[in-house]
Amino acid sequence: MVRVWPLFAVSAALGVTAVGLAQGSPRSVPDFDYRRMDSLVLERPHDPYNWQPSYRLTITRAGEVRYVPGPRAPRRATTAPLAPEAFQILIAHAEGVAFAQLPDTIMRDPRFCPFVRSDAATVIVVLYLPDRAKRVVNYHGCPWTPAALRDFEEAIERAAGVEPYGRPR
Repeated sequence: MVRVWPLFAVSAALGVTAVGLAQGSPRSVPDFDYRRMDSLVLERPHDPYNWQPSYRLTITRAGEVRYVPGPRAPRRATTAPLAPEAFQILIAHAEGVAFAQLPDTIMRDPRFCPFVRSDAATVIVVLYLPDRAKRVVNYHGCPWTPAALRDFEEAIERAAGVEPYGRPR
C-alpha cells in the first residue's frame, strides 16, 4: 500500500516558526544536507509515569517501515512500504522545521523550555545521513517547543501508519 499526504506540505509551511527560533542556535549544523538523508527514527520511550504506549519507528529512503512495539503499544503484524515520494515529503518537512538547527534536547534550551509541565510524553527523532546523525529529544512538557516539530513527529507516525500519540489506526 502506498501513501502520500498533502498534509505534509501544509505542516512543512508551519516550520517557518521553528526556523526563526532555531536560527542562531549555538549548536546549529549549517552543513546538514537533508537530501542525503537515508533514514529516520521516531521513538516514544517507555515512561512508567505516562500512560502512552512506547514504540520505535524506522523509515528508510527505500520505503521500508519498521515498527518495534514497547510496553502498552499495540502489536502489529505488518507495515506497508512507503512510496519514495512520501520519504521525500518527510525530508522536506524536516528541512522546513530546520531540524538540524534545533537543540539536541529541547528541555535544556530556555528559549523552548523556560519551565516544565510534568507527566508529558517524550519523543526522540533521529535523522540519519551516511556520515552523521542529528537527534532531537522533545519533552512535550516544554510549553514553547515549535509546533512545527510536533507536526513533524505526527507526520512521521502517520507515514508509518501509526496514529499520533500512540493510538493505533
